[in-house]
Amino acid sequence: MRDQFGGDGSVRIRGDGAVAWRASLQVKTPAARRIHYWVLSSGQIELARVTAHDDFDARTSRTR
Repeated sequence: MRDQFGGDGSVRIRGDGAVAWRASLQVKTPAARRIHYWVLSSGQIELARVTAHDDFDARTSRTR
């Protein structure tokens, strides 16, 4: 995930160094579902949320 729309934006990095990603759960479906997740510096995966295609907010319940 990037900090702005389009491919020109910077990669979204959280204060603890985790990098935001998203992956498709559905394809060829209006408002297809995506999963947003963070890859921590330790290599662990932190699931953020499942949301619609046009939602780019990777928030979690964690305080940053």
